[in-house]
Amino acid sequence: MLGTYHSHVRYWLDRFNSGGPEALKTRKQLGAKPKIDPDKIKEALEKPPREFSYPVEAWTVKILHAYIRDHLGVNYHPSYVYELIHKLGSSLIKPKTRDVRPPGGDVDKNFKKTLENF
Repeated sequence: MLGTYHSHVRYWLDRFNSGGPEALKTRKQLGAKPKIDPDKIKEALEKPPREFSYPVEAWTVKILHAYIRDHLGVNYHPSYVYELIHKLGSSLIKPKTRDVRPPGGDVDKNFKKTLENF
């Protein structure tokens, strides 16, 4: 009749009997506490990875995953690291590569000659 399982109805009835209509209001789900302070990750993202002995200039999910594992002692799954970055309101933006050829795609003739000499 209610379109749900009998066990759900029993749960609601038990809640109502123990606390009245107020007990039926949806309660905030707390979930697990964070394993590390998100501010520590934000602080790290403000500095270049080279400051933490990583041989790159920009943060990537792989490098941040390694930082969290090595420096903060927590081994999150890489996909969760990506999700965590977005939860913090950050993003890992890398510069796009640029085609340096002139319009039309022709490579400079002098450059071609230089390559042929090698």
